[in-house]
Formats: sequence, structure tokens, C-alpha cells
Amino acid sequence: MSDSRTQPIFDTAAAAYDDHLVPAFFDEWAAEVTRRLGPAGDVVVDVGCGSGVLAPHLLVAGWQRVLGVDPSGGMLARAATHTPGAAWVQGDAAALPVDDAQADAVASSFALMFIPDPVGALREMARIARPGGHIVVSTWGALHDTPGFGAICDALVHVGGDDAAHLLRRAFSMGDASALSDLADAADLPDRRVATHRVTARFPGVQALAAAYATALGLGDETRAGELEQALRPRLERWTDPGTDEISFPLTGLMIEGSGRGCA
Repeated sequence: MSDSRTQPIFDTAAAAYDDHLVPAFFDEWAAEVTRRLGPAGDVVVDVGCGSGVLAPHLLVAGWQRVLGVDPSGGMLARAATHTPGAAWVQGDAAALPVDDAQADAVASSFALMFIPDPVGALREMARIARPGGHIVVSTWGALHDTPGFGAICDALVHVGGDDAAHLLRRAFSMGDASALSDLADAADLPDRRVATHRVTARFPGVQALAAAYATALGLGDETRAGELEQALRPRLERWTDPGTDEISFPLTGLMIEGSGRGCA
């Protein structure tokens, strides 16, 4: 799911990712991606599967076989622990280890912005999906459309400099619907279209959020969690419940939807 700069982060971030980000908003998005795939069939491939957030939703929806593909061994190990009923394969999104037309549907949830060749990845998704098989690819919207994460990004830069916010900025780097449509056009994705969807991100408190981004998700230094918490509190005050310390803010994402062609 990543390039050479972000790969080491994903290899070590699986626990923080699952403990903090999945309940905050990824689970709700996984449910939406699953819904958009339509009626369950036999084989669905999850490209850039990460820690396997999508797989339980797909299995509950009735998909018979779920195959997750990701370059991160750390993320795949976490996925296999969560959902042993799915199959997990280490691989490159731009050269998927799946034969032509072997999938009834293909999903990719918030991985495209970390893939070095996104056009190649979209072409591969169309290749492995049978003709007419549904493809759903989600990305986050622009950072300026999600000011809560903009505030987190600003706090990371304040504490750790630009490098500390690299992962977060990359996550929001494909938030332009027109640019996404251009990518789908370049990949010649059949029946392509782009839609917007919104959820609410919810974190249990500023301290927990600071701990997540001070470890593997931002600073890479758990000893700086207190410093990051101090930077986050004033920046997140408008979205923080003073009684519970719970944080909630709107989160915008985009969906590329299309169909398979079953060949290169």
C-alpha cells in the first residue's frame, strides 16, 4: 500500500492504526465500501488491505472468499490475526498476484494515495475483476475540507517539523474529484464515476489521539506524547467535548467506482 518512505511506518504502525483509527472512522467507511460493492458473490479482492479492516464487513455481507493484498508484512500479520477466514497475500498493487477476471468485485479502501503507480493499480483492478464486476476505490478528501485533521497536521509540524506530518498529508493528497476522475480516465476504467461521502471521525480523547500520533503514526517517538497533547488541545478545542474530552469532526472522502474488464 505504500512507497519506500511510508513502508517502514506501515510495517510498525498496525497496532496504533487498529487501536485508534479503525474505531474512529475506518469501520464506518468499510461498511460504506461494502454497501457500494453491491450483492455479495464468490471472490472479492481487497487491494491495499492494510490491517484487514474491510474483510470482516465483506464476510458478514456474504462474500464467500476474501483475498487481501498489501506490501506490508506487519499489516498483513495483523489482518491474519483478526480475520483468519480470509486469505492474505503480500504483493504490489500495480502487479497484483491474481489472474485475469478472477474476482467478482474489487475494493481498495484508502490505499490509492500511498501507491506509487495509482494508474497502474486501477488498471490492475480492472484486469482482475470479471467484466461488469464492481470496483470501489476510496480516498480521503482534501485536507482543507477536513479541518480537524488539518489541526492535527499543524500540531505535528509544530512538535516534529514537516516530516512528522508526511504520512497525514499523503493520506489527504487525492482529495480532488476532478483529479481522481482524470486518474480513472488514464486507467481506462470501465463505467468510471466519482462520488463524495462523509462520516464523523470520533476519538475518545486528546490524550489517546496524541499517543497514537506520537508513536508510529506521526512523530515515531512515544516519549513526545505529552508534548504533542499540549499542541493538540488548543487546536482541537472547537471539536472537543469539555465534559468527556471526546473529539468529533466531519470527515470527507471520495469514491471511484467502476467495472472490471477481465483482461489487461
